[in-house]
Amino acid sequence: MKIQNEFDMYIDKLKEIYNEDPTKATKEAHDSLLRMGYFKKDVKNSNGKKVLRYEDIDKLLIAISLIITALIGIFNSSIYSVYFFGLIFFIAGILISIYVRGFGLIFLFSHGMSGYAIMMGSLLSSLADNPILKDNPKNIYAYIFIIVIISIIGIIMSFIFNILGKEKIKRPLIILPLALYNIALFMAAILPKILPYVYNFKI
Repeated sequence: MKIQNEFDMYIDKLKEIYNEDPTKATKEAHDSLLRMGYFKKDVKNSNGKKVLRYEDIDKLLIAISLIITALIGIFNSSIYSVYFFGLIFFIAGILISIYVRGFGLIFLFSHGMSGYAIMMGSLLSSLADNPILKDNPKNIYAYIFIIVIISIIGIIMSFIFNILGKEKIKRPLIILPLALYNIALFMAAILPKILPYVYNFKI
């Protein structure tokens, strides 16, 4: 009887939340059932059609983000083999950090960030012998500094998301760290092609 009363209290509270915020209440109810293994099988709507589960959407968003990461290296096709080598480590580290709470942080830095450094280095390697860099290129340094800042924010968010656990992260936000990494990688990928414009840019 005590358990029944407590359960009824939780149901009533959930109904109150639903009246104030139906989306939040539905999500919390779904996540609770998901943790209990209720949604192991395909979920179907009233018409019998398969419905994408929250975890399916997560995987789809992550997959799309990682495909974009792989495509960014094509901007510098001559170094793609090195980029791809780093990409393998990056994907392994990122996926483990997303799905393995706590312990995944080790792989985030040992694999994810090692791979990210290789990818970033390969994209910027063509700048090493560029004569423009010997002529006090403040704009270019500022551009690279922005890349570094975006990368650091991405790393911090990956760290925080791992500590919180993906169940506590709102669905659209789960790919935010990956989006930041992609922005930084894209900026690095196009820099050799827009170097003169960045160098001569004036506010």
